[in-house]
Amino acid sequence: MTPIIHSLNRPNPRVGILAKINEQGKIDICDRWAKPFVNNGFDVIYIPVGTEDLDDVIANIDGLLLPGGDANIDPSYYDPDFDENNYHFARDKERDKTAIALIKKIAKTKIPTLAICRGMQEVVVTFGGVLRPTPDELYLHSQNLDARQDDGSICLKLLDRSVHPISAVEATFMHDLFGGDEIMINSAHYECTHVVDWKTRCNKTLRDNFKVAATAPDGTIEAIEGKWRPIYAVQGHFETDGPLHDKLFGMFYDKIDEYFENKSQARQDYTLDVKAIAL
Repeated sequence: MTPIIHSLNRPNPRVGILAKINEQGKIDICDRWAKPFVNNGFDVIYIPVGTEDLDDVIANIDGLLLPGGDANIDPSYYDPDFDENNYHFARDKERDKTAIALIKKIAKTKIPTLAICRGMQEVVVTFGGVLRPTPDELYLHSQNLDARQDDGSICLKLLDRSVHPISAVEATFMHDLFGGDEIMINSAHYECTHVVDWKTRCNKTLRDNFKVAATAPDGTIEAIEGKWRPIYAVQGHFETDGPLHDKLFGMFYDKIDEYFENKSQARQDYTLDVKAIAL
């Protein structure tokens, strides 16, 4: 697979966005992921699931977005006792493979990375963390998954319904952005990383490399931040328009601009050969 640039042919900062490929071999991702960047003067490079030359991709981007997705991460990555016969959720093994390989490589750089929903879970699993079913006694974390319409499109109004509060942890990017007061966020996921697991032995590598940046009252970890790397991950869908989006993406734009300004390596042009398909 060849990465695809989707924007203007100008020397703007470039944001890579991981994207799946449909049966026709075209990029298949909702345009809400790319629009904020294009509208703010960035070029977007779609990184198709299955891309093998990730080093070439990384050499030509100034920021990385790991977006949400429609399937869970294969539990075999984090659960040695995983039983295929007792798991009934959709999985995307191809995306798992590409995302984990991409994160491992990006972690060796200073490229700013923002991971959202499934993207956050991919970061967790890449660094040895475990996932568990969401605790739904207080809040139904999967509530906004009903935003998917019969024609396959997503109703952004339904996706962005507030479901539960979260609180930012001091001395993290979330506290810098939103302060110490609770904020209400949307929610559309079946699995999570949880404070119960955070201090366990199996999460040691994750804990050594990341700090918790926000939690929900039921113990669901809602954001993490790299200790040594500019990797920021949130469970909620902050890509939807609104004040939360503006603050988080504004910070990410600044990080990308800073990296872009300091970058000294040669740039390489890509050719637009497929078009994005809005779901």
